[in-house]
Amino acid sequence: MHAGDKDAVWLMQGWLFSSDAEFWKPPQMKALLHSVPSGKMIVLDLFAEVKPIWKRSEQFYGTPYIWCMLHNFGGNLEMYGILDAIASGPVDGRTSQNSTMVGVGMCMEGIEQNPVVYELMSEMAFRNEKVHVEEWIKSYSQRRYGKVIPKLEQAWDILYQTLYNCTDGVADHNKDFIVEFPDVDPSFNSESEAIKQNVKAAEAKRFALRETYSDLSQQPHLWYSPSKVVKALHLFLESGDVLTHSFTYR
Repeated sequence: MHAGDKDAVWLMQGWLFSSDAEFWKPPQMKALLHSVPSGKMIVLDLFAEVKPIWKRSEQFYGTPYIWCMLHNFGGNLEMYGILDAIASGPVDGRTSQNSTMVGVGMCMEGIEQNPVVYELMSEMAFRNEKVHVEEWIKSYSQRRYGKVIPKLEQAWDILYQTLYNCTDGVADHNKDFIVEFPDVDPSFNSESEAIKQNVKAAEAKRFALRETYSDLSQQPHLWYSPSKVVKALHLFLESGDVLTHSFTYR
């Protein structure tokens, strides 16, 4: 890189420190990060909204990093997010002692889903203070529909407290049943044995994504009260008459 451009900077994903955490202990991390001249590497803390590496690595041992939101794995369409972590995480990273954070980023594996998550994350690039999500979600509702509609504000507050308040640390939670092959029990992970075999075969390889396989092979589960989400749905439906022509409502 230096031979091609003396000002080149190595932008490296930090996913390996999470996916193969058994190998990447402090000595190994320091050896890699410090092998590059200071200022010539920037690490992407890829899954910082759930598993921030900067917190357990003393700010990547002095190496500049970017606080990233991953959020979406494999283009899944589930309604999911962690608004509280997004509203505070980048600010915590920037203001922490001896911070080496140099920016924020998004590295999702799919888009065109959960726009509320990406709107908040986009704003964090321009904010110096943490966001009070209850107030922000109310203003989001007003911006999204172009008017104040109390029922929709209430509905979005419910979604914030349920669907968008996941704190269990699991990468994915659903199987998109609408695109799954028919099965006797749609909640049963029919591929679990195949995944287990893949994991066993990969365990001998240093860079096997053991943690990722483990997360993805868990049975689908809910982290919220379905009855509360149904209540939010009813509030959305009750507001339909005044938002018939609203593209963002439809």
